Amino acid sequence: MNRDGIEIVPKYEVKYPKYEVVTPHSGYTYTIRSLKVSEEEALKSSLLTPTELTGHLNEILWSVLINKPEEIKTFSDFLNKNTPRDRDALMYGLYHVTYKDVHNYDVSCMECNTINSVKVKFGDSFSMIQWKGDTPILEKEIEVPLNSIDNCSAIVKQPSLAMEKKLLDDLKFSKAEDRDKQIDLLSVDRFEFDIKENIKGKKDGIVDRSNIKKIWDDLLPEDRRTIEKVYADNFGKYGVQLKTTVICQRCQHENETEIDLVSQFFRSVYE
Repeated sequence: MNRDGIEIVPKYEVKYPKYEVVTPHSGYTYTIRSLKVSEEEALKSSLLTPTELTGHLNEILWSVLINKPEEIKTFSDFLNKNTPRDRDALMYGLYHVTYKDVHNYDVSCMECNTINSVKVKFGDSFSMIQWKGDTPILEKEIEVPLNSIDNCSAIVKQPSLAMEKKLLDDLKFSKAEDRDKQIDLLSVDRFEFDIKENIKGKKDGIVDRSNIKKIWDDLLPEDRRTIEKVYADNFGKYGVQLKTTVICQRCQHENETEIDLVSQFFRSVYE
């Protein structure tokens, strides 16, 4: 205390744990620090709708990045130059540096439905496949000609966090089912129509998300399968994954399960 009886807090520095993350799609390297108690408490008190949760996670991750690539100077840069799969990797890094690796996890047996409570070491369950394309993943486009509609192609791309954010903002008051369908459709960047009346080499691009959804709903199932396979083969296999194998204590069935990192993250926040 000083001579007036006022308590003085000495200067101090908190040693926050750090963790380096390489994102699977953008290939950027970030350093993440752990959450503070105040940040964890703010998460606990947040009443978020499903549309707000994704944006909140983006903001949390941005706030804990202590080292960023030269290209990422603003939050807008972060959203425009990273993808949802990149966010998954950063979420794993934040989870690891804040709550460490070993946690209890409940796995329902696919054979007898018994709930098995096991300790899972997430580090052993973690795997990542890195994008190795000749161009940045967000610049790659694949044209998929349609069998359902003459002179029309779907342009398949990997969406960015910014594209996801814009769509969620536009669908803020939509039903959850409609919102989920539109999110799944983000890999279709646009439909292009090659119409004879157009100037040579110019195509009509359909970019409004509601119009994309309407065309998608009118397609034959074979076109849907083709588009989904093109995305899966060219983009979908790159990213992070948390998988664990659990032997059922009751029937000894071997269960391989994928861990939902976001759910596990918030479960740890509330423990």
